[in-house]
Amino acid sequence: NSSRCKKEVRLMPSLATTEAIYNKIAEASAKKKHILSEIEELTTGDCVDENDFVCNTSALLQTKEKTAQLATTVAEAAKVADQSGRRIKELDCIKSRVQATLELLHSLTTQRDSLDGIGEAMEKADYETAVGYVTTYFETQKKLGGMTDIAVLGAAGPDQLQQQWTKLKEAITSEFGKACDANDVDKVKRFSKLFAPLDMSDQGIVSYLGWLKEQLNQALTVVAEQADGKPMRDIGLQLIHKMLDETVAELEGHEDHIHSCFGQNEVIQLFDTVHSCFSQYSSKVLNAFVTETDKVISAGYAAASNSTGGSGGGSSSSSSSSGSSGWSGGTSAISEGLTNTMSMSMSSVQSVSQSVAAASGLSTTAAVRDTQPQRLPQLDAKLVDKMLDQMSRISMYCCQYTNYLYEHVEALNDNDNDKEMSLSSSSSKKRRLPDFVTSSEVAIELHALGGQYVKLQETYLDIAFVKAASYSSGDDYGSSSSSCLDNAFIDDVFYVLRIALHRVLQTMNPTVICAVLNNIIEGSLKEKLLRKIHSNINLPKPKKVKAGEVCSNSTLLWLNSLERSCDYIKRLHKEFETLVYKNENMFGVHETTTIIQVVSGMQSVETDFREKLESKLRELAVAMEMQFKEKLRPFEETDYAINEQRYLGNEINDPWAINVMATLKPALAPYQEKLNDNNLEDLVQSLMEFVTEYLETTIKKKKFSNFGGMQLEKDVRIVKQFFQDLSTKPVRDKFTKLSHIVSLLVVEKVSEVYDMWSAATGTGSVGRAGGGISWRLTAKEVKEVLSLRVEFDQTMVTGLKLK
Repeated sequence: NSSRCKKEVRLMPSLATTEAIYNKIAEASAKKKHILSEIEELTTGDCVDENDFVCNTSALLQTKEKTAQLATTVAEAAKVADQSGRRIKELDCIKSRVQATLELLHSLTTQRDSLDGIGEAMEKADYETAVGYVTTYFETQKKLGGMTDIAVLGAAGPDQLQQQWTKLKEAITSEFGKACDANDVDKVKRFSKLFAPLDMSDQGIVSYLGWLKEQLNQALTVVAEQADGKPMRDIGLQLIHKMLDETVAELEGHEDHIHSCFGQNEVIQLFDTVHSCFSQYSSKVLNAFVTETDKVISAGYAAASNSTGGSGGGSSSSSSSSGSSGWSGGTSAISEGLTNTMSMSMSSVQSVSQSVAAASGLSTTAAVRDTQPQRLPQLDAKLVDKMLDQMSRISMYCCQYTNYLYEHVEALNDNDNDKEMSLSSSSSKKRRLPDFVTSSEVAIELHALGGQYVKLQETYLDIAFVKAASYSSGDDYGSSSSSCLDNAFIDDVFYVLRIALHRVLQTMNPTVICAVLNNIIEGSLKEKLLRKIHSNINLPKPKKVKAGEVCSNSTLLWLNSLERSCDYIKRLHKEFETLVYKNENMFGVHETTTIIQVVSGMQSVETDFREKLESKLRELAVAMEMQFKEKLRPFEETDYAINEQRYLGNEINDPWAINVMATLKPALAPYQEKLNDNNLEDLVQSLMEFVTEYLETTIKKKKFSNFGGMQLEKDVRIVKQFFQDLSTKPVRDKFTKLSHIVSLLVVEKVSEVYDMWSAATGTGSVGRAGGGISWRLTAKEVKEVLSLRVEFDQTMVTGLKLK
C-alpha cells in the first residue's frame, strides 16, 4: 500500500501546472467577454453609407474568426479542467486512504502500548490505570473489528492480553475482598468502580451488596442488643428509630455510588437488599411490641373478670379529666415533619374497616360497632396513652421510610419517554409501593400493629368515656356544682376524641385513620354519647304534667350537654378536615379523598344530634305549653265588650296580663337558671309561638268594643314586653299577626280599613298594607276580625271590597 501511494503521488500534476490551467481559463473567459461586447456595438450601430456597411461587414468577419478561435480555446480549456477535476478527486481518495493507514498505524501502536501499560500499572498496583489501558485496548479493537462484546474481544485478543486481563480481574477481586474484610469503605468504593469496565458488573454488585448487607446487619444487631430484656413498650420506639437511622444512612451513602458504577437497576437491588435487612430486625421488634401489648390488654380483661366492683375500668384514671380544660385544653401536636406517607390502596370505607378488623382479630361489627362491651379491661389509662403514642410514632417513622423508598424507586422507574405523562398523572393516581416493601415481614407486622392500634384506641375511648360519665352520674346533678360537672363530662369526652383524632393522623396510615374515624363516628358519638345523653333526658308526658311541675336539673343539664355536643362535633369535623387538607402531601390525592369521605360522616352525626336536640326541646316546650295554657285561662274569661268606664277601671285593676305574666316568670326561672343560652332561646321561641297562636285563637272566640280593642292592645303589649325581656332575638316577627289583629280591632269605622289596606295586594292570599308593610291576614281573615266588633254593621263588614 505504501509503494502504491508513493507511485500515485508521483503521477499527480504539480500545483504550478494546475494554477497555469486556471489562469488560461480565466484569460479566455475575459477575451470572450470583450469579443461579445464588440459584436453588440457592431450590431446596434447605425450604417450611414455603403462604405460604412462594407467596413462593418469586414469587421464582422474578423470578429467571427476570433470567435471561432476563442471557442476552440475554451473547449480545450474545459477539457483540461475536466481532467484536472478527476485528478483532484483521485487525490482526495488517496489522501483518505493515507489517513486511514495512519489511523491504523496509530491504533496498532496504541494497542501495543496498552498491552505494555497493563503490566507496568499492575506492577505498581495502579489498578485504575491498568483498567484504563484495558478499556483503551478494547475501544481500539471495537473500531478495528466492529465488535462490541468485551468477552468476545478478550477471547479474540492475543495471549498477552488474555493473561493480563485475567490477572487484573483476579487482583481487583482480591483487593476488593481485602477491603471488605478490613471494612475500609473508601477502598471498597474504589475497587467497586473497576468491576464494570472489566465486564464484572454482576459479580461486582453481588459482592458489593453482600458486603453492605453484612455491615448493616452488624449495625442493626448492635441496636437490637440495646433492648437487653427491657419491655418493648419502653424501648420499642427508640429501637425502631435507630434502625431506621442506620438503614437510611446506608441508602443515602451508597445510592449515588451504585447508580454511577452499576446503573439504576442495581440501585433498586440496593433498596431491596437494605430493606430486607431492616425488615428482618424491625419485624422482630414490632412483633415483640404487639405481643407485649396483647398481654397487657389480656391481663386487664382478666383483672376485670376477677373484679367484683362495677363494670371494669374502676381503677383507671382518665387522662382527660386531669389535663383538659374545655375545647381549648391541651392537644396532641402533630409532628411538623409529616411530609411523607406510606400509601395503601383502599377500595371503600367498608373494606378499610374490614381489613383493620381482620388485622386486629375482630369482626367488622366488633371492630367498629362493639360499643357496649360486657366488661372493660382494668388498665392504667396513662399506660395505654403511652402505648398508643408509641404505636402512632412507630407507624409515622415507618411510613416516612416507606414513602422515601417509594419516591426513590418511582424516580428510577420514570424514563424520559413517559416522564411528561407521569408528571401529569402523578397527582391523581394511587401510589403503589414496590413489591419488596409490601411483601416484607415488617409490612405484615405494621399491618398487625395498625389493627392493634385501632383496637386499643377503641378500648381507651371506652375507659375514658366510662370514667368521664362517672363524674356526672348519681345525684351530683342536683348539687351547686352540677353545671361544672356537666361541662366537665362533655369537655372530657371531646377532649379525648380530639386527642385520638390528632394522634391517629400522626400515624400517617390512611387505613388506620379511616378505621379510627369509623369507631369514633359510629361508636363513641352515635352509640355511646348520643345514647347516654338520650337515656338521661327524662321529660314529663304532656298530658301528665302537674301545675308548677318542672323538669329535673339533671334533664336540663343533659339537654345542655346535647347542645354542646352539636357544637363540638361541628368544630371537631372542621378542624380535622382542615388538618387533612393541610397535610395532603402526606397521603396523596386519592387517599386524602378517601379520608375526607369518612370524616364527612361527622356531618351526619351532627345532624342526628341536632334532630335529637330539637325533638327534646319540642317535647319540653309542649310540656310547658300545658302549664302556660292553664296560667293563660284568665284571658279566656276576660270580657272585652266593655265601655269607657270599664276601660278606665282596668287601668287600676288589670284584668289578666300583668298578673299572668307575673306567674309565668317564676315558672321559667328554673329553665333560665339551668339551660344554656342557646337552649333557653329555643325554648322561649317555642313558647312565644304557642302564646301568640293561643291568643290569636282565643280572640276569634270573643266580642270586642272599641274600648275592648284598646284594652287588648295594652294586654298584647305587656305580653310582648315579657317575651322581649326573655329573648335575645327580636320578637317582632312572632307578634306581627297578633299586632295586625289588634290594629283592626281599634278602628273607629269600617271604612278606615280601606286606608290600612292598599289597593295592591301581595302574593297569594295575603294582602299588603299601605306603606309597604306585609299583612299576615288574608282579606277573609280581616273581615272575620272586624266582625268581632259589636258596634260594626255586619253587612258593611261583609261588603268590604278588599283585593
